[in-house]
Amino acid sequence: MQAARQLRYFQTVQRILVSLLLLDLLAFWPLAERLRQPQDIAYSEAESLQTMQQAALPAAAGNLFGNICIEAEEKISLAQACLLINGMKSGDFREGYLTVRVRPGDILQIDASAYQRELIFFVVETSASIDSNYLRAEVISYGDVADVGIIVFH
Repeated sequence: MQAARQLRYFQTVQRILVSLLLLDLLAFWPLAERLRQPQDIAYSEAESLQTMQQAALPAAAGNLFGNICIEAEEKISLAQACLLINGMKSGDFREGYLTVRVRPGDILQIDASAYQRELIFFVVETSASIDSNYLRAEVISYGDVADVGIIVFH
C-alpha cells in the first residue's frame, strides 16, 4: 500500500516537472529566436541610400581616408566573393579577409553571388576616425550582394 502511494507521488511530481519544463520552453522560445537574429540598431535596411550619403562628409572635405578590415567567418578563403566600393570591385576574400582604404561617402557592399549559400562576414577593424555606427558589424549574404554600410568620419 505504501509503495503504491509513493509510486503515484513520484508520477505526479514527474508530470509537474515535465509540464513546467514545457512551459519554460514555450516562454523562452521567442526570446531565443530574437537573440539568434542579428540586431543592428545603428544600421537599418529602411534607411535610404540618399539619407546615408547626406550623413557622410562630402568628398571635397579634403583628402581624408581610413582603412577597414573585413573577414569571412572562420577566415575561410572565398576567392569569388569581393568587396564593392561604390559599386566597383575593390578586392576579394581569397585570404579570408580583406583590408582596404576608404574615403568619406564610400558605400561598401559584399558581392557573394558566386556562392549560393549563407556566408557571414565581420567588420573586424576600422581606423579610429571612421564612425562604425554606419557600418554593420556582421554582414550576412545569402548568395547575393549584401550591404556593409557607408563610410562616415567623426
